[in-house]
Amino acid sequence: MSLPTIGYRFLLPILPDFAGRYPKIDLELDFNDRLVDVIESGFDAAIHSG
Repeated sequence: MSLPTIGYRFLLPILPDFAGRYPKIDLELDFNDRLVDVIESGFDAAIHSG
């Protein structure tokens, strides 16, 4: 999942709880402020702000 860098601040506190509740879900988070081509980059989802 691609997210803006500010997302790190919001997700970091809740990630341990999420991982504990859903241990079979493997998250790959990419925190950056660039626009990505979701298909070309292989992301399942992207969140952008602006």
